[in-house]
Amino acid sequence: MATFDYTNRDYSTIRESLLERASRSIPDWTDRDPSDFTMALVDLWAYAADVMHYYIDRAATEAFLPTATQPSSVLAFANLYGYVPNPVSAATAYVTVENTGASVIVPSGTKFISKSPKYGNIAFYSTSDVIAPTSTTVQIPLRQGTQSTAPTTLVNESGSTTSDGFPGQRFYIYGTKVDVASIKVYVGEGVGGAPVEWLVTPQLAFATSSESAFTISYDGAGRTQVVFGDGLNGRIPPVGTTITATFATCDGASGNVEPNTITSINSSSFPAIRSITNPVAASGGRDHESAESIKNALPSMMRVRDAGITLSDFVDLALGVPSVAKSTAVYTGASTSGASVTVYALNDQDGYTTASASSIAVPSALRNAVQFELLSKAMLGITTVTVPATVSLTQIYINVTLYVKNNYIQTSVTEKVNTAILKLFEFSNVSFNQTMTIGDVYRAILAVEGVDYAVVTGFNTVSATSDTITSTSGLSGTIRSGETSLFKIGWNTANNKPAVTITAINGVSAP
Repeated sequence: MATFDYTNRDYSTIRESLLERASRSIPDWTDRDPSDFTMALVDLWAYAADVMHYYIDRAATEAFLPTATQPSSVLAFANLYGYVPNPVSAATAYVTVENTGASVIVPSGTKFISKSPKYGNIAFYSTSDVIAPTSTTVQIPLRQGTQSTAPTTLVNESGSTTSDGFPGQRFYIYGTKVDVASIKVYVGEGVGGAPVEWLVTPQLAFATSSESAFTISYDGAGRTQVVFGDGLNGRIPPVGTTITATFATCDGASGNVEPNTITSINSSSFPAIRSITNPVAASGGRDHESAESIKNALPSMMRVRDAGITLSDFVDLALGVPSVAKSTAVYTGASTSGASVTVYALNDQDGYTTASASSIAVPSALRNAVQFELLSKAMLGITTVTVPATVSLTQIYINVTLYVKNNYIQTSVTEKVNTAILKLFEFSNVSFNQTMTIGDVYRAILAVEGVDYAVVTGFNTVSATSDTITSTSGLSGTIRSGETSLFKIGWNTANNKPAVTITAINGVSAP
């Protein structure tokens, strides 16, 4: 039999191979006119084979983690290795309000509205009852999002709203950006089918056979799944019981609204409430973890294999905890009772370059989750894992004399240079124990179109007004953040802006 080149995978090369083989197999057929019926069949075969090879290539691409592109494929790998992707999370904030009338109670669930210049109208709701006495200013804690007004009946994989008694049942919460922290699930197993609340667990493997527990998972379509136990790890809901849930939806990272933008209460029940404002920006809002982020995290999970032995293992295990975006670990000594490790962990930080803080507070829920995860997987002899409440920031102040090309607008180039420098300090670009050099700043500046050349006159951790180039590592113009610190652009208190001072020379004035 004549050979056929199976590496030919596109329409034109497949068509040529078919015609070449036809010349050997059917020498009497010499008509190659496009109107010939056999030529039409060759064209159709080549076309069908081209399409088939496309699907084969795509299937092969999705079968390997580095090349997978579809969220469903990446989530399948995450489930395979027990990695729980970071879910969407609602921002939190607080408002100060002044009550000019009689004492009132502002109940939990009261709606507030932010008019954010960046995100538009964003809804918040209060998370606890707050008493506002007469002529008093009080603080009200808020969570971003919209709560469901009544329990929602959930549907399982077969379209039923009741338990079928099988292990590992999955019920779906439909809707985008469900705030996982707000989910409460009820099983109608009480008297007369009354709903009984079941408790969430990070992993069903932690639940006993008698625990009324569930966990949260996701599928490739972005649906939130309520997953029940198998009778060994977590109870199975009784046959025929209805599954319901209450929850809130949120806007994720868009909920991190600016200070002084939550200014109205969405209720006519509080006519005496005045001076509503949030003095501090909302924080903690986060979108679903991207497929690219999951792909970056999974190799670490596969490497540590659920055991904390080296310090890098502790770092990787911390990064596997939902909501943790950055982590580092240090050995803090041993005693007669055992050794201890301190792990610094942080969630995503929105507006990182536009905040003046010298440290970042770590939410207590995140600290507890990291501590629980690491203690359960630490090697024998590690008896203490500490997760500090704050992460320190190494602030860098930068001064630049910028020479703009003569045919470029000076203000436009200056603004782009400022943006390029700030990009170096975005949360996604900084890491623990990082080294930054004055060369990094020069590369960022000179990559901007319209820059002739520049002189960095200030690169230090001291002051925005100091034209000095300092070092923290022995090499001039080299600064190290420190083992437990992150770089942060310094803050200029004189103008309340990031401390990048640019003095522009030459260029064209703006028209």
